[in-house]
Formats: sequence, structure tokens, C-alpha cells
Amino acid sequence: MMLHRSLYSPFGFPLGPPTKTLTRHIKRRDWDGARLRMMAYPSDAHYRSPRGNSVTPMHLVCLYRAPLDLIEMLIDANPDALFEKDAEGWTPLHLTILYGGDEETILLLIRRGGKTAASLQSPSVGSPLHLACRHTAPLAILEALVQANIEMATAPNEHGAKPAEVVWSQFLRQNKNFRVFDAVVGPDNNGNDISINHPAIQDLINRIKILLTAAKAEERGNDNHHEELQLHDLVSNLPVLGDISPFLDIAVRLYPEQATTSDKNGNYPLHLVAGNPYTGSASPSPPFGHLHSWIPRD
Repeated sequence: MMLHRSLYSPFGFPLGPPTKTLTRHIKRRDWDGARLRMMAYPSDAHYRSPRGNSVTPMHLVCLYRAPLDLIEMLIDANPDALFEKDAEGWTPLHLTILYGGDEETILLLIRRGGKTAASLQSPSVGSPLHLACRHTAPLAILEALVQANIEMATAPNEHGAKPAEVVWSQFLRQNKNFRVFDAVVGPDNNGNDISINHPAIQDLINRIKILLTAAKAEERGNDNHHEELQLHDLVSNLPVLGDISPFLDIAVRLYPEQATTSDKNGNYPLHLVAGNPYTGSASPSPPFGHLHSWIPRD
């Protein structure tokens, strides 16, 4: 495979096969040395470790949190490196999210890697979106991943978990004593009460909204944002979002007026859960019983 258009680098050095010299600079965090090596021997960006880990220089600059300009140099020299997996099935984007790379670097990898980079799945965690949900990455990263490939918002990983389910599981993991009450949702892991307006609840709502908006846009072929979460949309999209039905407990308490508001077809949220018109005698099974109590009786 021809790696470059010329037999010589910009500095006049002959281009040979990729070597591990660049990786040595990266592992030592010798960023100036890595820059010089890339300028003299850009073919090193194509190097892949012959050992079993199959690590590339692109993996290493993400792992060692290299400066943004050096990462861009590697991408320019070898754009396909964004899509290469190591022996564990991790792409550079996976590694950057996993090890808490800065937001600017992650957004660069998403922008340069596009739909393909956002779609590649690791056997252990799934897509970069699954991983971002698991590690509570900044909302801007979730939005960028969804925009890169909207289909991933409802795609399961190899274990069958969808991004919204990962968001919900991570919330419960961080708030092990979580319970739902009218005014107080429950204590966090430090024993402090979590009210409806607690930052943890608001963050959860924002993450679900991003995925819900994407699910709706994928279904309808457009981008339909709402200023606040819509119960009708949430209930309608539960089959594609995954098993996050307990989340309705929070949503109903945040937006109680929506539980008693019908859509253009005359359906309340409970109608959409039950799949048939509300008769006043329905006995919905948990976790939807709380919706039943909010529907007005004639």
C-alpha cells in the first residue's frame, strides 16, 4: 500500500516503512520530539505494534493525552487511524472518552471521524455513545456523538443495552439509595436528600432529552427539539429507548401538568402505555401505576 505521494518527506528525508520511533516519543510524552518526527517521517503515523495489543500511534496520543496539534498531525497523515481498533476492540475515540480526555480533543475526534468513528462498537462497552453515557461525559459530547450518527441513540451494544439504559443504570449506580417521593427523590450516596431540582436529577433529564430528541428525529426524519421533556414523546419512544420506565416516576413529578394533558388524538400518556383508550377501570402494572393516578376521571 502506498502511504504517501512522494518518496521524500517535506524535509527531504527518504520515506521508508513506518517505525516505532514516533511511539517512543509519545510514551515519553516528548511532544516536541514527536512533532519533529512527524514532520520528518509522517509514515510513522501508520505504525502498528507487532505485539498482541495492535496499538497505533493514534491510540497512544489519546491514551497519553497529547496536545491537540499533535493529534491533528497524526490524523492528517493517516485519517484511517481514527477507525482502527486495538486488540480489545477500542478505537482512539473510545480510549479518549474512557480515560477522560479533554472535551476539545473528543470533539475533534468526532468531527474528523464523523459517522464511522461514532458507529464503531467495542465488544465490551459498545459505541462511543454507550461509553460516554457510562462515564457521564459532558452533554456537548453526547450531542456531538448523536449528531454524528443519530442511529446510535437507540442502538444496543453487544450486551443488548441501549444508551438511555446505560444513562439510567449509571444514575442508579451513583445514587444507590435512590427512591422517588413527591418533594424529595431520595438520598444520594452521602446521605443527602436529592430533590426534584437536584443537579443530579437535572443532569439525568438533560441526558435523556438528548437521546429522546434523537429517537424522535430518527423516526420522523427531522430535528424536533423541545424546551422541556415531553411525557407523550417519552412514553411513545420507550420501546426504542430501552427499559427506562422507572424514569417516568421522575418525569411525572417534574411535569405533572403533562400527565393530565391529552395529545391531538385525545390520548393521555397512560393511553400510550396501555395501548388502548383509558376507561377508568384499567389496572396498569408497575412501573406505570403512578401515571394512572394522574389521569382525571370523568
